[in-house]
Amino acid sequence: MEERLARYLISVVEQGSFTRAAEKLHVSQPALSQQIRHLEERLGVKLLDRSGKTVVATDIGKAYIGHAARALREFDAGKRAVHDVRNLDRGDLRLAFTPTFATYLIGPLTHLFLSTYPNITMTVDVLAQMDIEAGLMHDRFDLGIAPSHPESAEISGTSVGEEHLNCVVSPDHPCADLLSINSEVLSTLKLALFDRSFATRLFIDKHFRANRLQAKISVESNSLEALMSLVSYGVYATILPAFAGNRIAGTRSIPLSPAIATRPICLLKRADGYHSFASIAFEQMFNSTDWALPSTK
Repeated sequence: MEERLARYLISVVEQGSFTRAAEKLHVSQPALSQQIRHLEERLGVKLLDRSGKTVVATDIGKAYIGHAARALREFDAGKRAVHDVRNLDRGDLRLAFTPTFATYLIGPLTHLFLSTYPNITMTVDVLAQMDIEAGLMHDRFDLGIAPSHPESAEISGTSVGEEHLNCVVSPDHPCADLLSINSEVLSTLKLALFDRSFATRLFIDKHFRANRLQAKISVESNSLEALMSLVSYGVYATILPAFAGNRIAGTRSIPLSPAIATRPICLLKRADGYHSFASIAFEQMFNSTDWALPSTK
């Protein structure tokens, strides 16, 4: 009963309207309004200000909703714990990635995990790190993958490795059989690179400046698919994190010399939250992944 009323109250405030909240909750508007009034009468306080065009929480209502929201998160975590299965014959896993990591980590990581635990249902969101941390605190995600440690003390972060950038070419490219690509060779290549909205590109540009390379950048794109399409012609090369390049079929992923200094890969989770068996298994897989060594293609 209290759980349902708390959800009703929070929905009314989120929607700013009894009508919209009733539609979202699939209840009638009069019934919803009556339930909230009964809650206010029981508590002896006014939780909502109904005087304006938008329904808002009173100061007392804000305090109550804050406690109610935390209680609901724990209640929902309890329900997941009851339905959680230790042998992972079923379960759910909610992941969030920052945009750059999402481009090349979602595919291989979800494939690796689901190959071992095929009955787990995964949901994946792509968000800025600050939104991932907020989602973890509000129990919308189990784990987040981001490029830096969390700012909030409520979130724990573990650095599991660093990105290593490789030059990726097709098997028909003149450099395909090289064991490494030095600065002299790199400066001669026709490059198709991520645009500057990607943090990876910033590291590449910094490397070019530090080594005084006059790179031949033929194409810039925000699409990995577009870059790989160009690479397939055997004329262009791109630079990608080794974890991605090593796993793209029909390509050669070649280390750079000198290597490009990059950023850490961090796994984020709520410090004091319930951690499902699925999230624990994913974390173990993630921590044991070698982010530089090639995979079998």
